[in-house]
Amino acid sequence: RVLFRSYEPSKIIYSHVISVSSTDKLEFTINEPSVTDSLVTRVKVILDMDVKLPDNITMQIYATNNPFDDNIVWEDISASVFNGVYAKLKNKNAKKGFGLDLKVVFTKNNYNANVIIHSLNYVFY
Repeated sequence: RVLFRSYEPSKIIYSHVISVSSTDKLEFTINEPSVTDSLVTRVKVILDMDVKLPDNITMQIYATNNPFDDNIVWEDISASVFNGVYAKLKNKNAKKGFGLDLKVVFTKNNYNANVIIHSLNYVFY
């Protein structure tokens, strides 16, 4: 598991260069979820990647607007990210405080390739 730290919690994620490898699955989340003053209902994620993903590598992106709760609700926002639009989050409950967290999951099938993410940025309201 690779963790990224948010240096501007309400706006953009910056990270250092990290190199990792995995045999079949790689998953990472933000190290510290963004704290917000109200329930996040929409989020837009902008990825700057080096190459298009090969056919047998999938990438899924999830968001949660209740990252501090015991039962976190992860919502698949992959289609919205790939289409460059805001994703609408359906969850309406955040019992232990408002916030936002992201999770990225790469899965591969018998294929070795480099996947380079230059930046992962997000905005929300």
